[in-house]
Amino acid sequence: MIRHAWPRGWAAAKADYAAQGFAILSGLYPPSVLAGFAAALTQIEENAEALAARLPGKLVFERDLPAHRRDGLTDVGAALFLVNDLALFAAAFRPLHETPGVKGIFSELLGMDQPVLHYTNATIKQARFGRAIAWHRDFPNRYICPPDGRYLRLMLCLDGMTDGAGATMFYPGSQREDATDDVAAYLAAQSGMPVAAVCAPGDVVLIHPRVIHGGGMNRAARPRRNLILQAGSPVPATQPHEQLTGQGLG
Repeated sequence: MIRHAWPRGWAAAKADYAAQGFAILSGLYPPSVLAGFAAALTQIEENAEALAARLPGKLVFERDLPAHRRDGLTDVGAALFLVNDLALFAAAFRPLHETPGVKGIFSELLGMDQPVLHYTNATIKQARFGRAIAWHRDFPNRYICPPDGRYLRLMLCLDGMTDGAGATMFYPGSQREDATDDVAAYLAAQSGMPVAAVCAPGDVVLIHPRVIHGGGMNRAARPRRNLILQAGSPVPATQPHEQLTGQGLG
């Protein structure tokens, strides 16, 4: 196994990931890189209509999604929910997977020397009406997903996350192999409450593909913008591919 320089707090994060199915890690991305991410995403949001016409299918608007997950609100303008295939929009997003330390995290947690990039996106819960996300596991998913399930997601919290403002919630331990595949059955059998991934701006959340997670609406006065990176085993050629799918990390 290749050795890497780990970010601070790595030993604790690795232990949390194994026990809980998720972990919070600080200090992976430098402030200048975080500022570049935020500026590039703001530029996309401000020019969403024109970009959607130029890159069809890459932007998902709130107005085109069911309103019940935002309390029935329909007056949402050109607010975005998803920005897919970030590399198509700005070179400023490349450090998401190229920053030193990213490859080491994926290699160590997945037990592979050469994890490959699957996709990146921005997931935006808009201020005051950002939609709730139902309980689910990431494996399997219907977009880009290696059949062996050897992958994970890194979620960079540009604005941080707080309980009650759209923070991602987890059922710790639900990633274990002895846990039922039926999400509804698992939830029905639980007596404990889910745990919110409360984190500061710039923190990352490492997400096991089988841990059950979801989240409520963002009712706060500021948005909750996260950048997502999924990587692991190669995906079949028959699956969808984004611009950088199959590229190595780091």
